[in-house]
Amino acid sequence: MNGDEQPESSSLPSAQPSRPPNLSGDALKQWYLDNPPLTEEDRQRAIKRERDNQEATAWVWLMSLGMLVALSHGLIYEMPIAVVTGPATACVIGVWLAIGRSNLMVRSLIALALVASMGWAFAPYRSILMACVLCSAAASYGALWLMTWFFRTGTRRLRFTILDIGGAVLLTGCGLGMIQADMYDRLTNLQWRQLQSGLEIAVWLIGNSVLASLPVMVPKRDRTIKMFRRSAIWVVLLMPIIEGLIWFCVMSTFLPPYYSLLGAILNLVVIHLIAAAYVWALVFPLETVGAFRDEEDPPSTATEANAGHWEEME
Repeated sequence: MNGDEQPESSSLPSAQPSRPPNLSGDALKQWYLDNPPLTEEDRQRAIKRERDNQEATAWVWLMSLGMLVALSHGLIYEMPIAVVTGPATACVIGVWLAIGRSNLMVRSLIALALVASMGWAFAPYRSILMACVLCSAAASYGALWLMTWFFRTGTRRLRFTILDIGGAVLLTGCGLGMIQADMYDRLTNLQWRQLQSGLEIAVWLIGNSVLASLPVMVPKRDRTIKMFRRSAIWVVLLMPIIEGLIWFCVMSTFLPPYYSLLGAILNLVVIHLIAAAYVWALVFPLETVGAFRDEEDPPSTATEANAGHWEEME
């Protein structure tokens, strides 16, 4: 898309309500009196009111679901499933930080609160989650840039306003501070050694969660089923093969003879399918309620409007 032309969403109000069919004479005249054409100012006001309502609904839904997920993870951190669902949820939070609505300052505060809630009962677990949030946010920014260059497709725009830069500094500083505080004097702790496998899983989950989220990084108007198929193939088939080969090469000297590479890859395919379904079950509802930026979003500040930072970066 070039210039300032923006396609109008089908949900936006039109310049005038549709005239009912089969009206004539006095009935038609009365209809025009009751439904005068909207001025441009009235139309923009209606658009803004609709977007504000959508954003308010999104925030209520996000906070309710977010706190429920966060508190539940704080209770199940000792269960094996938390090794996957916790970091995967943190990675989705990182994706939301990269392409979410509102400025990054607000999103950063919410992300910090969610991570603190998810790891409230176990400091090492909280550190892993915070690392997943930071790394997945950085990976999502990189994915947005790469998709623009390599796939030649529209993506949800990157924004770098003063508030966004401040939010990035706040998130990075508080996140690294949280990790440092949790890791202090715990590197030789038995609990940390027990979480070593969880940390290794989290590293792979970051890449896989971002790959699974690629479809929502593309606006609906530019998204095709091909993008979803490509993302699913990468996550469910390609990545398990790569991980299986790496794991088998590293661990081959320690594995008993009955372990096979094919069996390891098949197990990874099943795990990836479950994890990808979990990520999709989070990101697509988030998109449905308007948690992600849209092409029609107006600039959020006067500085952003004057600088033109709401335009897609190329």
